[in-house]
Formats: sequence, C-alpha cells, structure tokens
Amino acid sequence: YSLLITDPEWTLVSLSGLFAGILGIFAILGIYHLNYEQGGVTLLIGTILFVLGLTFETVSLSWDIFIWPVICADNTLISFVSSGVFTNTFQFMSFFISLMVLLLSGTILTALGLLKTKKYGKLVPVLLIIGIIFYLAGSFLSFYAGILGLSIFSLAFILIARRLFILVKV
Repeated sequence: YSLLITDPEWTLVSLSGLFAGILGIFAILGIYHLNYEQGGVTLLIGTILFVLGLTFETVSLSWDIFIWPVICADNTLISFVSSGVFTNTFQFMSFFISLMVLLLSGTILTALGLLKTKKYGKLVPVLLIIGIIFYLAGSFLSFYAGILGLSIFSLAFILIARRLFILVKV
C-alpha cells in the first residue's frame, strides 16, 4: 500500500477525487433544493447525512494528498503505514466506519427521497444504492469493486443531471 501512495499518480487521482467530492456536496445540495417539497423529510435527512459523508470523504482524500505521501516518502516513517500503526487505531476506525455509515445511509435516504418525487424514475435510486454498496465494498473486497461502484454512482448522477436539464429547461 505504501508503494502505491508514493506513486506520483496517487496524488493526481486523489486530487480528482477531492474535486469530485467537493462538487458532489454542491450537487446534492442543489438536488435537494430543487426537490425538497416532493422529497419531504426523507430527502432532507438523506441530504444531511450524504453531505456529512461526502465531507468525511473529502477529509480522507485530503489525507491521501497531503499526509500519507509525506509519511510514505520518509523511510523512517513508512513503517507506521505498513505496520498499521495509524490505521489500526480506534480513532481511525471510528472515522472510517462513520464515513461509510454516513455515505450509505445518506445515499439510501436520498435515493428513497428522489424515488418519492417521481421525477427520476426507479432506475436512478436503484443505481445510487447499488453504486454506493459496490463503492464501499471496494474498501474490503477489491479495488475493482470500488471502481465499479463509482462508475454506477456516476451514471446515476449523469441521469439526474440529464433529467434536471429537462426539468429546468437549461
């Protein structure tokens, strides 16, 4: 894992993820703003949890950009990463589990809120839920499962954007 972090492309990929996470926060808030009347409390709570989850994700990506590469570049500190000194702590695991719970619950409630609006059909909520499950499973199973989850998740947001362009008549 530490060899992956020291690859220069790691920072580029993490930067793109950070940018996407920040844009995602604004996208979720915009989606809520356009659908709050029909989405009700479910969409409100989902939006709050989703935005908190994305905020945690951006914090995690900030570490991937600014902290982990510095630690892994120093031969005396690299053992902290390879031995799990940081990642096996209660605080790190609490943060990681909170991130996952917030993203999962926020996405599911947001998907149910969007389903309630009847503007996006049934496919978008299903894609959101499947996407987040695969994305989170990627942390435990395989890098490829995470990539598949992000792809499905992105497809759902593309369909939301397409529908919003039609609704707003941009």
